[in-house]
Amino acid sequence: PLLARIRGYCAPSRRRTLGLCVLGFIAFCVVVVFGIWTRACANDACSDVKGLASYTPDQASKIYAADGRLIGDFFKNQRRTVIALKEMSPAVPAAFIAVEDKRFWQHHGVDWVRFFGSIKQVLLLHGLSQGFSTITMQLAGNLFPEEINRQQRGIRGIPRKVREVRVARLIEKTFTKKEILELYLNQINLGNS
Repeated sequence: PLLARIRGYCAPSRRRTLGLCVLGFIAFCVVVVFGIWTRACANDACSDVKGLASYTPDQASKIYAADGRLIGDFFKNQRRTVIALKEMSPAVPAAFIAVEDKRFWQHHGVDWVRFFGSIKQVLLLHGLSQGFSTITMQLAGNLFPEEINRQQRGIRGIPRKVREVRVARLIEKTFTKKEILELYLNQINLGNS
């Protein structure tokens, strides 16, 4: 219907001009996106994810009594105990996937359905009411906070988001989904240090 209206109201020369303008705009957008994509990790702005295979986060020291009873935890900044995914209750990863990234098992680091949904939200509601960060993207931001400052928002946050996408794609190429989920659940901040 929209094309029929355009054909009905526009002379052939105007349609051709309109078509060229649309193609020019699309080409401009492709060039801008390509430029942002290639410059996002320039000057080593993106971290090397291969080192994550031997990643061991800081953990709390545990003091046990002679009878095996836990007396206390000692920690400096982070009170963490790393737990393998198979040792966790299946409800824990299922809950995080349900809330944070419903299509975690299907995408390759970026959920394009959520990406275009958030673009639609911005265009229709004139504000971002939902993000599109996947579990892998959140993991990238949490593991490399110096390179990917998750506090940057708006226009200033675009290069950060592109770096986050690139690192997430590298993580997805390097690790299995289960390894990513285990890293994520052991890395995220769950409050109380």
